[in-house]
Amino acid sequence: MISLRNIYANYYLFVQSPKLKATITYCPITTEVMLKAAELWAEARNRGKPTADPNALDGDVILAAQAKLLTDRGNEVIIATTNVSHLSQFVDAREWRLIQ
Repeated sequence: MISLRNIYANYYLFVQSPKLKATITYCPITTEVMLKAAELWAEARNRGKPTADPNALDGDVILAAQAKLLTDRGNEVIIATTNVSHLSQFVDAREWRLIQ
């Protein structure tokens, strides 16, 4: 189970890491992203390959939508994850330990 304390601690470490902030570009979750996420969510369900419970907030499709929009604009995006099966339905997703 994920506790709010752990989420806050991880968020705080992320925000306070100057090295990480210098390396990674922050991409806000916008209306465009959420509309793309809804599109991906519907496509996955129509194919019979949902990425989350019907009543759950589906973070996988929100992340995939961010990546897809960035890719559509000519950026190379690879999602480093342990959940390759869900994310690779939409974008380039790889086991994080295998990325060099």
